[in-house]
Amino acid sequence: MKPSTSCYQLPLTFEAFEKVLALDETLVGTEDYMGVAYWWDFEYKYFLRDATHTERKKAHDTILAAGLPLDGESVEHDQIIAWATNNGRRARHFAGVTWTPYDGPRTWKRLTPSEETT
Repeated sequence: MKPSTSCYQLPLTFEAFEKVLALDETLVGTEDYMGVAYWWDFEYKYFLRDATHTERKKAHDTILAAGLPLDGESVEHDQIIAWATNNGRRARHFAGVTWTPYDGPRTWKRLTPSEETT
């Protein structure tokens, strides 16, 4: 039997989940954070609320390693959270969004003057 990799896959009662959540709230800001408790700024709630616990922990640990405040809002936070959540793919899926967010300019080839005239 394959071991469970998520506390969401464990057969937890609501009371047991509340205890796990309360424990994880005390672990926010440490390397023992499990990815259950909320720690982020309001700006990121739509990306992290629907993220898996693994994606939350990945963002949490990376933000700490970068020396940024967990409840902050900056370009660095944007980049880390986008990286950890695969640009909010899960949140977009649940919202029914079918477009892909802007990921930067596409690569392009500079035309020489002779190619422009043809």
